[in-house]
Amino acid sequence: MKIIKITYIKTLVPNMSCGTGYSEPDKFHVICDTGFETDIWIDIWYRSTDDWKKEFYNRIYRIFSDDSVSNFEEAFIMYIDALIESKRYGITDKDKHEIISLNY
Repeated sequence: MKIIKITYIKTLVPNMSCGTGYSEPDKFHVICDTGFETDIWIDIWYRSTDDWKKEFYNRIYRIFSDDSVSNFEEAFIMYIDALIESKRYGITDKDKHEIISLNY
């Protein structure tokens, strides 16, 4: 199965501290070539760009636990594109190329 589209939906922004740490996870809509669609939360708020791919991997494989995603690298690029479109992290195309080339 291939992921064919990832779209940014929203960010959870708490209006006060809850005592467990402060974070702002992002919600995305994922569409697969099988027709399967789902929403996923990915939390990169306190993570460096070096850890973004690992966090994306962990969240994707929590949903698709049978390792059925055959285009993980392509899906990661779609995810970064969705982040760029969201304007949440100030990522540019130059940053994108650096981020996707990192290994974890």
